[in-house]
Amino acid sequence: MIDLLAKIFAASNPLWYYYPLAIVVGIVYKTTQYDTPRDIAWGVLHFFVSVTGFMILLAIALYGLSEWL
Repeated sequence: MIDLLAKIFAASNPLWYYYPLAIVVGIVYKTTQYDTPRDIAWGVLHFFVSVTGFMILLAIALYGLSEWL
């Protein structure tokens, strides 16, 4: 499990390209919902953490499934 997390957060992992993309998508998405910069910033943070957390949990679940099979 530690090996998987080390691979996910390694500097050589192309997944790092995801982070700027998720932030830009979050900004565009949340500016359609909120009016003030403070609300937009909190919305982007929530969006980023939610999507990233889901992706990490999905990666861990699929890793566990692949080890189990």
